[in-house]
Amino acid sequence: MAKRDRPGDVSRYWPRLREEAHELYREVGTLRGRVRQLERELAAAQNIADRLRAANERLTASVEQTRARLRAMERSKGWRLIMKVRRTVRRRKPASSAGEVPEGTEENAPVAVPTPGPEPTFAQRRAAEAARRAEVAAELAAWIDDAKRARGSIVVVLAGDRSAGTTGSFIDAAKEAGDPVLLLDAESRDGVGGIPTDINPTLVPDLLSMDVSGKERLLVVTVPGHAGIRWVVPAQ
Repeated sequence: MAKRDRPGDVSRYWPRLREEAHELYREVGTLRGRVRQLERELAAAQNIADRLRAANERLTASVEQTRARLRAMERSKGWRLIMKVRRTVRRRKPASSAGEVPEGTEENAPVAVPTPGPEPTFAQRRAAEAARRAEVAAELAAWIDDAKRARGSIVVVLAGDRSAGTTGSFIDAAKEAGDPVLLLDAESRDGVGGIPTDINPTLVPDLLSMDVSGKERLLVVTVPGHAGIRWVVPAQ
């Protein structure tokens, strides 16, 4: 057999090919886990939306029934008679003299004590938390889309107090350069993205895993001891 017809020695390529294959396996596993998580979150959000829609329909029907009963009551002969007698009594009631203090005035009237409303149930609190998280997640997704289209070359994530001078300086510098900026543990405001503290589970991993190709990601902690430093320095 001629030398050019013999297969080449590819054994020296196996280590590199095996390493690349393992990297691909790990990346595929990560993406599959992410897809499953998003599917679970989507199903939970749809379930909550369906329950809220059904509750809204029940409440709307109840309101319409109550309004119909109220209209029927106001049109009844008994109600018209009561209102007629009430007007007659008011016309015949003698006017109080200027020096007398009639009973039932503000000074003598009993003080009304406000009664607290019913406490929300556990299911209601969980539904409200899930709806709140879905709302913030949608705002974060919109901010990431805007960050991809921004003219700046850096995506800035700050962990600090909005009122602190250093944090404000970073925000102003990022806005001036056209770089998108987001503040952890804060609400979105004035063109600055935010992830509030009451979101559980947190959306910070979704933020840090965002795909902004062609842009550098900069995470800055502007306040010493801020809880956001855990995303920069892992626990020992």
